[in-house]
Parts: sequence; C-alpha cells; structure tokens
Amino acid sequence: MSKLANVLMSKLANWLMSKLVNDRIGKLGNELMNILSNHHIKKMRFIKLLLLFIIFSVYNFSYSQYMLGLRGGGGVSDLTGSDFSKVSTYKLGIDLAFFYEREINPTISIATELNFNQKGSDYEFYPRELTTVFVDIRSEYINIPIIVKAYFGKKQSLYFYGGLAYAKLLSHNLSHYAKEGDYEVSSELFCPYSINSSDALLNVGFGFYMYNILLDFRYQHSLSSIYKGVDAPSIRNHYVGVTIGYTLYKKKVIRCMGGRLR
Repeated sequence: MSKLANVLMSKLANWLMSKLVNDRIGKLGNELMNILSNHHIKKMRFIKLLLLFIIFSVYNFSYSQYMLGLRGGGGVSDLTGSDFSKVSTYKLGIDLAFFYEREINPTISIATELNFNQKGSDYEFYPRELTTVFVDIRSEYINIPIIVKAYFGKKQSLYFYGGLAYAKLLSHNLSHYAKEGDYEVSSELFCPYSINSSDALLNVGFGFYMYNILLDFRYQHSLSSIYKGVDAPSIRNHYVGVTIGYTLYKKKVIRCMGGRLR
C-alpha cells in the first residue's frame, strides 16, 4: 500500500508540474520540488502531512456556525512613520461594516468584512529654517480584512483577533500651505506627492459578544505610505475605532457521514 501510494503521489506531482511548467507557478513549483529533494524529504512524510490536512478539513466542515451582521461607530486617526515630522492632530471619522464570520471550532473563527471608514490628520513639518508647511488630509476607504478570532470565557463572550486587510481609497481631500516667517509662500515645492490609491493594513483588537450584540475595539496600522511619488515620505495612517454591532443571521450546522444535523 505504501509503495502504491508513493507511485501515485509521484505520478500526480509529475503530471501537475508538466501542466504548470510553462508558467510562473510551474517554475515556482519546480524550485520548491528541487528544495524538497535537496533536503531529502521523504514522500511518506508528505503523505502524512496530506492526511493531516484532509483530517483537519473534515473536522473543519464537521462543525460550522455562520454569522452575518452589521456594526457601526467611529474612530480617531492620525499619521505616523519614520519620515513623519513634528506635529500631528487627530481627526474623527465614521466606521461602518457588514461582517461575515465562520467558526472553525467553538473557540476559533475566521471573519471578513466590507468596512468603510474615514481617516485623516492635520500636521505640519519644517523643511528648512523659518519655513513651516501645514497639511490637512482627509481620506475615505473601503477595507476588506481577513481576521482570525479567538473566544474566551465561560460563555465565550470575550474575543481577541488579528489579521490583515486590503484598503481601497474611495476619495480624499488634500490641502496644504507654507509660511516663511509671517509670509505665506508656495507649498507645491514641499508637497509634490499624490495619494496612494490603495493600502495594506494590520488589524488587531478585542471585543465582547453576547445576545447577538457585540462591542468591538480595533487598532489599524498602515503598512504602506499614504503618499506616492519620487522621494515620497514614509507616512502611514494610524487608527483606533470603537463600534457596536448586531448579528442579523446565525446558523449552526453539524455534518456527519450519513447526513446533516442542525
């Protein structure tokens, strides 16, 4: 049985690689297979890992709870980064989301959202002596996060989570002006940058969930600069939000080999 499994896995791998060898995925696969062969990883070990994956998948589908809901609230944001200079003030914004959550087991779940929020800040920097540049920026984003949640407590009412998100810029308002001493001068020389149309975010947070109502506290930190252009400074969004949500629909499904139990 072991020899037959080895032969089948070998033929399957060769067939897949022959199908994909002409594209980038195939090239990447060839490199991966070379790395595996260079490290003398046995095929039986691969089969065991495959079986573990199948067992995990079966368990994953044996217990499921789906939740759909809405949440809304607000947050405060400012700007931060290695090239950020000097003075920044917070701005308030709206935070709205439609969320979908699916339990992997009674403790761990995976969630995604369609999230709208507003970010921005007023800040100033000093590009040269006696010159101050004042910048006012307001941005609106649609975020699509993928987060992993862990529930705790007797009633699993406390949860913590973390994950990443893709953010698409919907609109923005960027204004700036400069002063040298008491005189206003052109600021275009000091702010020749445009706004990035997308962003990547780190999401972490915690909350409380009970009786289909949730209270959520979230921290977002941009992984890329809000600006693009030659020698654009590394300045990133920094956001803390608080929202209240309600589960509109919840369904629990327990599957078995002979059918489905609810």
